[in-house]
Amino acid sequence: MFSHQKITNFCLQRIKETPTLAKIIDPITRKAGFDTEELTSVQEAYDVNTGEYSVELDRCLKRDNKPIIFLQAKPIGRQDLFKVDYSKTFKAAKKAGVDICLFTDGRIWKFYSFNMSLYSETPRLFKTIDVLNNLPGYEELIQILADLRGGDKYV
Repeated sequence: MFSHQKITNFCLQRIKETPTLAKIIDPITRKAGFDTEELTSVQEAYDVNTGEYSVELDRCLKRDNKPIIFLQAKPIGRQDLFKVDYSKTFKAAKKAGVDICLFTDGRIWKFYSFNMSLYSETPRLFKTIDVLNNLPGYEELIQILADLRGGDKYV
């Protein structure tokens, strides 16, 4: 799907958030079975009102039109920009009853789950995949997303 050289080039070009979504994230979600052209499967700029504020998520991945994963994206190589997004995204997920939050810059993918946080209000990191240093990681990434789409809870 992606070559080491292609990902390296994206990193060197420092592509912004929108191209990262279009060139890396959306093709992966499509390969995992999410129809990026259908709002009942993937919704862009998904808003959740937490009661305190509104949170706009880059992508809401759905199963049978029900939100199952909140995805936040940043420009490739800019994982540092997520600091602001974590707590707001987690609060939106809790409010909407979504168990999985996914943060990615297209290179590094971090999956958090509320199902694995039995004693905490904050979801627990259950998987990190760095596809630049682990190209077979794309297949694992696609499999995890496909499993979540199919109903696997990763608990």
